[in-house]
Amino acid sequence: MLESQQKTTETDEKVFMIKNDLALALNSSIGIVDLSFNILMGLGEKRIDWDRLESYTESLEKTWNFKGQIITPLTLDFAGVSAAVKKQVPKATSKETFNILKAIYSYFDGSKPDENQKDANVEFQKAKTIVLAYYTLNDLMFAKVIGEGVAETESSALETALQGLANEPDLKVNFEELMTCVAKLSPGVENKAIVEDTRILLKGQLKLL
Repeated sequence: MLESQQKTTETDEKVFMIKNDLALALNSSIGIVDLSFNILMGLGEKRIDWDRLESYTESLEKTWNFKGQIITPLTLDFAGVSAAVKKQVPKATSKETFNILKAIYSYFDGSKPDENQKDANVEFQKAKTIVLAYYTLNDLMFAKVIGEGVAETESSALETALQGLANEPDLKVNFEELMTCVAKLSPGVENKAIVEDTRILLKGQLKLL
């Protein structure tokens, strides 16, 4: 009985550590996702403000501070995008920025518990869904800012991702409220405040603040 109780306690402790690591990874990654999409949106402007983009790249290193205790580490390299921005090469900047976004997405999409961590499977799945929702929202805003409009597939993907989180007792997601904010975005104008307000709204719903 004592041995069984000890194993249960050890399992609970591991799940707690994994949950904590995933929360830290999410919060650190979200900051990098924001900066990366800011760079892409900046590249979509008629006149690129390279000074602003350089300030974003300088913030990438300062923002990234994830050091997990138990889950697989995530390593990000910002040298490529920093060099491309300094040289003011739009195509290379876009490619390097997408590489950062791909690395983060692939990390969470491929994350899964080890054989001795199966009890944390729900936490890994929740993290994947949160990342999918956050990426999709930024995709929608990016499309609006550069004048492509809202794609039905992206909108449906966001709604589906949020529905997947609707049963979480600590999360209160609202698809309609988010889409109302996205609708305020327009190409060729200053959208920074609306973009940030929309992100804050989703972060608040997902407890990422």
